[in-house]
Parts: sequence; C-alpha cells; structure tokens
Amino acid sequence: MIWLLNVLFPGSGLVLLRREWLGLVLAFFFATCLSLYVAGTWIAPVVMPVWLVYTCLLLAVLGWGFAQWFAVVRHRELAARIAQADDLLQDGQRFVAEGELSNALHAFEAARVLDPERPDLLLRLAQLLDQVGDQGARNDVCRQILQVAPRSPEAEAARQWYVP
Repeated sequence: MIWLLNVLFPGSGLVLLRREWLGLVLAFFFATCLSLYVAGTWIAPVVMPVWLVYTCLLLAVLGWGFAQWFAVVRHRELAARIAQADDLLQDGQRFVAEGELSNALHAFEAARVLDPERPDLLLRLAQLLDQVGDQGARNDVCRQILQVAPRSPEAEAARQWYVP
C-alpha cells in the first residue's frame, strides 16, 4: 500500500513512514515541477521557454526518484530497528526467566526506544515494572499502551493495571 501510494503520489508514502515533512516537501516539489511542465507543454506553450519546460520535467523525474529512494531507505531503517527490538525483547524475556530483572528492564527499555508503539513489548515492560514495584512507571507504560493500541488485547490488560 505504501509503495503504490508513493509511486503514484511521490512523497506521500514517506508521510506514512513517519517522515512527514520530507514527504510533504517532495510531494509539493514534484507537483509544482509537473504542473509547470504541463503548463508549458499543453496549456501555454508559447509563453514558456522550451528549456524551462524540459528543466521542469527533469526536476519532476528527479523528485519522483528521490521520493522512491527515500522511501526504500526509510523502510530498511525501520526494518532494522524492528529486528533489533525483537532481539532485545527476546533477551529481556530470557533475563526475566533467569531472574535478572535489572538486565531485563534495560533490555525492554532499549527495545522501547527502538519501537515505542509496539503493544506486546510495552505490556511486557509494564508487567516487569509491576514485578519490580515501580507503580508510577507502570502507569506511564499502561497509558502509552492505551494511546498506541486502544483496542488490542494488551490494552485490556493495561486497563486492569492503569490507575489514573
């Protein structure tokens, strides 16, 4: 979906990949250059010099290409961050099983930094904070779960713990 959207409307896919301003600038740049090309080719070809028309076409193609390139780079970056968060989540679960709650807390917090909108990770962190006895931090994590995924099964568990 993101790729099709970005191919048809360059820059719009970047908005969905959390690069809102970059996507907006590229979309505006592409639309402006393409509009000038269309104006110089079909609407008022006598008014616009030929070099300007083809320069606008070249800039529109370059804008489209940059939008695709930035989307691929951002997608790869997000995939790498998610993989790192998965590894840290597994490490944290292993630490919890071994009884090393301090190391588990550090692993879950590091994974939270990499993927802050992942409800299963946040729920595990909330469970660990409850185990450790840090009620304030647990409430903060539960509030974050309710904001990120209010209809998820993790949100149901967070509602039971959350004390406003």
